[in-house]
Amino acid sequence: MELDRFKRIRKNFGSHASWAYWAMPEAGESERARIADLSIFDPNENSALLSTLHTNYVLFGLNVSRGPGDTSEDFRNFHDGSPRGRDYRLRFAIKGTPLWGAYLTDFFVSLVDPRAGRVMTYAREYPGEVARQVGERNRELASVGAENAVLVALGNAAHSLLLRHFSDRQIIKIPHYSSYYKLPDYREMVASEMNRKGD
Repeated sequence: MELDRFKRIRKNFGSHASWAYWAMPEAGESERARIADLSIFDPNENSALLSTLHTNYVLFGLNVSRGPGDTSEDFRNFHDGSPRGRDYRLRFAIKGTPLWGAYLTDFFVSLVDPRAGRVMTYAREYPGEVARQVGERNRELASVGAENAVLVALGNAAHSLLLRHFSDRQIIKIPHYSSYYKLPDYREMVASEMNRKGD
């Protein structure tokens, strides 16, 4: 990842997107520790940052599940340190896989709702808004250099939208990180999906 492109991505998409890259807990810390640490996205302080980030894969969530007050910092999305947050599960599942360092975004980047069922009802009722989001996500993917990326759906709802609206791309699905699988089981399921793809 070139520094100029990283800065451009931060400026244009940092308010809703992020990277599948997190600070790691230290010995004795909980599984949730350091999940909200955004200092790792400072290329002046983190020499490994730019060599880790990539757009070979793009992980797609369905929508933002927290309000603007929770995601006001650049790259805050998917780095939720609140007691309700389960982003630490995604960190655990993909550390050491080809997904580590990948670009992260949502299908609906300004629709805030923690209930996927309501979001999918909205998608059925407002096809024009869905079409607008598809256009915006295509422009976003092109802008970040992910024209040929494998799209990775986080859960069934995001998967159904990607299959319907990005059918010309390679798409795989992994279980959503908010699922209640035990962490080792969740990691194994993600690994199985990646192995099925051939990575």
